[in-house]
Formats: sequence, structure tokens, C-alpha cells
Amino acid sequence: MSTGNVRIGSIVRDGGGWLPRYFVQVQELAAQLWAKRDRELSVILLEGDSSDDSWEQLISWQAESKLPIQVLKFSHGGKKYPSINKPDRWANIAKCWNYLFSWQKHEAGIDAFIYVEADLIWEPATMIQLLDDLEIKGVDGVAPMSMLNPDFFYDIWGHRADGLHFTNGRPFHPWLAPDAKVPAEAQNGNLLKIDSAGSCMAMRWEIVQRCTFSPVDAMIGPDMNAKGYGLWLDKTLAVRHP
Repeated sequence: MSTGNVRIGSIVRDGGGWLPRYFVQVQELAAQLWAKRDRELSVILLEGDSSDDSWEQLISWQAESKLPIQVLKFSHGGKKYPSINKPDRWANIAKCWNYLFSWQKHEAGIDAFIYVEADLIWEPATMIQLLDDLEIKGVDGVAPMSMLNPDFFYDIWGHRADGLHFTNGRPFHPWLAPDAKVPAEAQNGNLLKIDSAGSCMAMRWEIVQRCTFSPVDAMIGPDMNAKGYGLWLDKTLAVRHP
């Protein structure tokens, strides 16, 4: 992989309980990116509508960390929901991500962006492999599997392929079945062409500058597809929802 800069970004609401884990994961990723790929990591975080100490934790980390960290404040004032399908929930999530993207879309000197939900559990090696997929496979965006545990797919709202949502149980999607007949144009080694993904993905920086999240479903995949970018799933990688 060529040298270059990477940014990771997340939005936070009432994250006080899991932010310390997030900080450790990002610090470890920064160290491994530099040691193994000669790449520098910067961070952008957006917090809003929290009723806990999320903002204070973010500001403290920004002051103490040696990483370049931007912390943004944006509150939409909407109701807090669990993981359910509610139109105003998707619209408010999209507002947050679009604010975070618009804040940085004129910034230069970055090659790739990692979008990740801040409460996820992941390994630095997973993020590095996603970045390698961008470089080596030449794709525009790539996501990992999104799991609750090895046998339960979590993000059945966000992950879609061939017009179908993923399902919780194996094979999770018809194209992932052992005997699946996947169109040649939807395969790229261990990568599978998908329509959208939630939870986590790596993307080329120009996507941050050009694409937006839909207020209908809080997904960026549809706008990526509309603007000629391809989104893929790395079947060998996974992040975990706690």
C-alpha cells in the first residue's frame, strides 16, 4: 500500500460507557497503521444530544492524545431510539453524518476515510485490511460483516445486496450461500458487490467530499451508487456489536 493519510470518524450520543474502549481501539489502530503501513491517522468526532459526560470525555481525549482530533458539537434535539426502524431516527442520524462529512469536504491531504459506529468492537487489523482492499482491489468503498456473534448477523437494516436486506441467520444473504450463483460482476476475489452497508466501512476520500447520507434510511450507499462509486463487502472481515 502506498503511503498516505487516513481519517476515522464517528458520531456519539450518550457514549460515556463505551467511549474508553473506542479511544483504545483508535490509538491502537494509529500505532499499527504507522508501524505496518507508514500511514498517519487523524480523527473526527461529532457529539450531540447526550445526557451523560460524552462531550467531556471527548474533549479530555482530544487534549491528552497525541493524535490530531477534531471534536464537533451538533444536536438535532430528536428523541433517542433503540435499534428500530423509525423515519425520524434515520433522518436525524443522516443529519449528523452529513454534518460531519460537510465539515471536512474541502479538506485536502487525506486518502481514505473509515466510517465506524462508535460503540462497535473491532480489531485494528480489520480496519487495515479494509484499507488494503481499497488500494489492492481498487474498489471505492468496502465494508466488513456486521455481527452480534459468529452465527448472528446484526445490521440487517444497513447491509443490502442485489436489492435484498441481509438476515440474522445463516447464510445471511443468498449470495453468501455455499452454492450461490453470484454474477461475475458482483465478485472481486473475497469481495462481494453490495448496495449499502451500515456499521462500518472504508472509503476513498472523494466519497466524503461528494456523497451524502439519505434521510430515508441513513445510508450513503445509494448516493455512492448514483454517483458511480462501487461498494463492496469483505466476507472475511467482521466487526461486532456489543
